[in-house]
Amino acid sequence: MVCQVANCTKCVDDTEDQCGECEGDLVVKGSVCGAKENDGGLPVGAIIGIVVGVVVLLALLLLLLLFFCCRKRKTARENVEHNALTKSEEEMTQQPKVDVTEETEVTMLTRPLQDGSGDGTNPLSEPPKTDEEVPQTGERRRRGRRTRSVRNAGAEIADIDLDYMYNNNEIVED
Repeated sequence: MVCQVANCTKCVDDTEDQCGECEGDLVVKGSVCGAKENDGGLPVGAIIGIVVGVVVLLALLLLLLLFFCCRKRKTARENVEHNALTKSEEEMTQQPKVDVTEETEVTMLTRPLQDGSGDGTNPLSEPPKTDEEVPQTGERRRRGRRTRSVRNAGAEIADIDLDYMYNNNEIVED
């Protein structure tokens, strides 16, 4: 007898319509050959690979986010410092340098803002005090210049009232 079932290599004994063995990857379903049934999901190796890939991708995104956030803050801080230094340097180059001692610095900072009426006395016109007039405390007061940062020097220059100084003949035009 000849087996009449499609893709069948060997039929069941004494039958033409019942398959016993199928060719290739086909399996016997009932009495005919058919494809293997899968569970419809991905193999376990593929699932593990996808999970590992997603975890690595999320870690890279998190690192990039942290890198850019930290870098922007640092850049903003550097820009502020650079702008402050540049502004202070511009102010210092535009105005003549003025020697400021500790005494004039204190009087400038504590002097009340006046409207230029010329009533006040000029603290710079007073003769400097000698060592005998200065009260001696336990430790001698240092009379040298203090080191200042560029930012502080710019702030002190900005505090000088030029109209007041001109009205009190402190600024003389040549």
